[in-house]
Amino acid sequence: MKYQASILAHDAFLFKTRMSLGSAVLLGAAWASPVWAGSVTVSGALDQYVAWAKAGSRTQYRVDDGGNIASRINFKGTEDLGDGLRANFLMESGFNADTGTGTVPGPDFGWTRQIYVGLAGRWGSVDLGRMYTPVFYGIYRADPFGLNVVFSPLNLVSAIDGQTRLNPFAGRGSNMLRYRTPAESPLILDLAWAPGESLVESRHSGDLVGGRIGWATDTFYLGYGLQRAREGSAARPVPTPATSKYQAFSASYKFNEQFQLTANFVRNTSNLDGVPAARITSLGTSWTIATTTTLLAEVARRELHDSPRGQIVMTLGADYYLSKRTVLYGRALGLNNRGGSSVSMAQVAITPGSDEDTKVVALGMRHSF
Repeated sequence: MKYQASILAHDAFLFKTRMSLGSAVLLGAAWASPVWAGSVTVSGALDQYVAWAKAGSRTQYRVDDGGNIASRINFKGTEDLGDGLRANFLMESGFNADTGTGTVPGPDFGWTRQIYVGLAGRWGSVDLGRMYTPVFYGIYRADPFGLNVVFSPLNLVSAIDGQTRLNPFAGRGSNMLRYRTPAESPLILDLAWAPGESLVESRHSGDLVGGRIGWATDTFYLGYGLQRAREGSAARPVPTPATSKYQAFSASYKFNEQFQLTANFVRNTSNLDGVPAARITSLGTSWTIATTTTLLAEVARRELHDSPRGQIVMTLGADYYLSKRTVLYGRALGLNNRGGSSVSMAQVAITPGSDEDTKVVALGMRHSF
């Protein structure tokens, strides 16, 4: 009995020892393993529409992408670093759902919309990568259709008809460093710089500088943005780049939860002689007539200084929400070219110098995930 008791005591000692060692190993492994104090979300949208389009005497039927929102997929993440500091990243790729190809700048699938990494805190956020420019954000906030979407009249901001060598408006910038005040702050300060990364030729060939200051509440937004871009690129630097400037005053006012008015005044100029300045003005509205239905309208006008060339674009729209994620929509766009101009809208080809007008009627569906 004494011998058996001794054996049992010895086994118990070994068991306790092994348990202690096992616990120590597990604790050590847990201590050594990284702890992910953050989250990653996958989201995006698919948008397709069928349209009838007319340019001059030519008509066309087609299925296309981006009538309500451009199709995309997003990977977004954040990590809590403690003391109010966070690490953030975004990877956003655009694609044409009607063909399966990637969007600008090429046919390959890539992160052509946005891709950046940064830090955020109570002081604001700093990001590095490819992002929207400050002026784009300002105009976007005062556009009921959403700037860059196919049927937005404010795509006139990107038109350079009659302005040879004007740098087209840059809605996004690559190689960008950006600072923004906290999203919850009514004061908006948005600053960005993107070096042209030129190897020689220079006088800052290809660089972009932009900024926006504004004030926003639940009902009101007022902002001013300035963007300066120089010709050239890292692949093709130039010695004396032309400089283009875009200035934008944007405002929106929400009278109640149903009705909102928006307005923009945009002016672009070039430092080259013989390139006239252009001004784009817009007035828009959105009206939620029921929990499931919103009506949209906007008109924009582009005028060239001391020139008969110009355009007027008007879009009417209606969104019907089958759910929070699924929307059926209709759009009707009319574009008037004058003075020998030939601006194209809604992806409709225009004969150069023809003064051709454009009409587009579309029905589509957007699903967000």
